[in-house]
Amino acid sequence: MKISRSFARSLALALVLALPLACSDSLTKENVDKVKVGMTVEELHDLLGAPDETKEVGGLKIGGVVDTKATAETWRSGDRTLVVQVVDGKVLLISERKGF
Repeated sequence: MKISRSFARSLALALVLALPLACSDSLTKENVDKVKVGMTVEELHDLLGAPDETKEVGGLKIGGVVDTKATAETWRSGDRTLVVQVVDGKVLLISERKGF
């Protein structure tokens, strides 16, 4: 079977572009176990990469003070899900952890 040169190039390009996606799954048990309350959002993103979803959850009440700089950050990979609550740039709570 003969493969055209343009098809071979397209296939090679597709494989090169897909390789980082296949190898970059940072949502592992080992990485999730490293997520700690008090770590900065920068440390969190360095560890897990950018979240798949970020929702503002303003109005979170802590010690009687309403904080409008609160977010729920969610990572998903296959059947695994991690949701982390971030307030003032720091991890406050790991609120959901499934599939680990």
